[in-house]
Amino acid sequence: MKRRRQAVLRWEWVAIGAILIAAALLRAGYFNQVLGERPLHVPVLDAAFNHYWAKGIVTGDWTVPGGCNDPLIRMHPFGRPPGYAYFLAGIYAVAGVDHLAAILVQMALGLVNVVLAWRIGRWVFGRAAGLLAAAIMGSYWLLIDFEGELLDPTLTIALALLTALAVKSWLERPRWGLALAAGLLLGLLALVRPNFLPLAPLMAAGLFFRRLPRGARPFHLAALAVGVAAAILPVTLRNWRVGGELALISTNAGVNLYIGNNPESDLESPVIPGIEKLTHNPSWSQFDDLAIVRGLEGEFGRRIGFAGASRYFSAKAWGYMKANPGRTLSRTARRAVRMLGPVEYSNNKMLALEREASPLLSRLPGNFPAVFILAAIGFAQWFLLARRSPIRPPGFRPRHLFVCWMLAFLAVLYGSYLLFFIEARYRIPMLPFLAIGAGFGGFNLACLAIQCKWKPLAGWIAVNAVACALLWWPTAGYAPNRAYWHYLRATQYAGDRDVARFAAELEQAYRYDPDDPVITMKLGRARYYQGRRAESVELLRKSLAIKPDVFETCLSLGYALLDDGRLEEAAQALGRAVRLQPGDDSARVGLARALRLQGRTPAEIQSALDEAINPPGTKAP
Repeated sequence: MKRRRQAVLRWEWVAIGAILIAAALLRAGYFNQVLGERPLHVPVLDAAFNHYWAKGIVTGDWTVPGGCNDPLIRMHPFGRPPGYAYFLAGIYAVAGVDHLAAILVQMALGLVNVVLAWRIGRWVFGRAAGLLAAAIMGSYWLLIDFEGELLDPTLTIALALLTALAVKSWLERPRWGLALAAGLLLGLLALVRPNFLPLAPLMAAGLFFRRLPRGARPFHLAALAVGVAAAILPVTLRNWRVGGELALISTNAGVNLYIGNNPESDLESPVIPGIEKLTHNPSWSQFDDLAIVRGLEGEFGRRIGFAGASRYFSAKAWGYMKANPGRTLSRTARRAVRMLGPVEYSNNKMLALEREASPLLSRLPGNFPAVFILAAIGFAQWFLLARRSPIRPPGFRPRHLFVCWMLAFLAVLYGSYLLFFIEARYRIPMLPFLAIGAGFGGFNLACLAIQCKWKPLAGWIAVNAVACALLWWPTAGYAPNRAYWHYLRATQYAGDRDVARFAAELEQAYRYDPDDPVITMKLGRARYYQGRRAESVELLRKSLAIKPDVFETCLSLGYALLDDGRLEEAAQALGRAVRLQPGDDSARVGLARALRLQGRTPAEIQSALDEAINPPGTKAP
């Protein structure tokens, strides 16, 4: 029996309109905060890489930021999924290369996500549940925060909800065109997050539970497959054409797996043992993808390419897991719990401290385990209610199938990160579907209270309390890294060339963690820019004592000593820098200058440079 489409009542239009107005005002307030703190919202780390990539696509200007390795994106297979970068490039092509324009578009997309969650929630669980889901999506602080970053969660959520809408439409009225649209949207979603690809076979399997005309099922399966292929195949062919390597979408799976499974992994930080040796950079980033590949090729003495590097890191990760099964199981279990816990982990921003510092975000609701638990209650209540209504053969009703699809979506997203590392933006795409379930759970609990059904209400509240305790306990005592937070703020002020604030934030970071070699080195450089050379030299020497043979530290120390007139010490430090990175012009020029000021002849200078590049006892390249 077909389910009648429910008309939207007048009070619903008023309610969703009020929710959208409130959501728009919250985003306008946050955008005003971004304008007032513009240096603190300059793209950094992954956001800076996305900005660089999109700008290069639009303008053809591939000049890398100072101090970064050139990833040569246009000449090699994609090291990272390209979906978000091309979305950002589309915005830049229309509005100009301005990250503030991208933030405005993402905030508008956030309002679209509110409407999509409402429509889907309303169809699945009813009017009240849809409005509650929209209210959660409109006011959740972390969603607004990510809309203000050049990162992919807002786009991922939009594509996930559009895919869900296509699936919902197909389940209501099966048409091969809707199957094609669902496949295409899923393929686009995979270009942003490749770990969504396992949804394709699950969606194909779901076709067998929906009644279709005789002989129609193969056409629907083909349409779904064609849609996925139409989105992904151009990227695969581009990777083959540019680099001669078979890479379906990108080649970063191996390194991400190794980040989560190595002797130094701490579940949340992107730690790779020996990465400084490959990149000559103590604080590596996405700009170092090509440097990592080149470093590995130098070690092996042959070409391995991006795909080979991914296989190398995957093999190391699986080897570590096989050698340490107990530790691997323990880490996976901790990730499984922390992925649902109250802490918002991030390696791009310290989100808890950003929220604390924001006059708007600190006043907004949003707690992931609370939404998750309420959603679990909602889904459980749904299936309890569904058992009381007959399910006519030969398959489930559309809404039953769609709830199963949502749960499969959540399971795929959740399970795909359990062997990697934890970061808030990885779990955020779960939020709209959890919000839909939480809307139904919250509505049912409210109904129990209104109807004075205290016994079942008390039972659900007890379940909620136990679940909360289980999710909160593993993170008890967790404190966000304030040193890293101040360090990131310093990095943003450095991009704005504000030396005073750059140094002030580094002082705070150093106060919280005086033994971090990168923070110590950066503070030493800040002191150099301020003309306090004695302090600069002391801090740079301390950084080298903590972590020897770091190119950037040796180079900075050499120039600080050179400007202070300590020529022999400067030559030693710059000689170490040349040995660490022979191809760097600034190190060779600095060493030549130090030697020239000591009165060395051109022949002696050239001999010293040759010796620094090829120390005695080493084989010349």
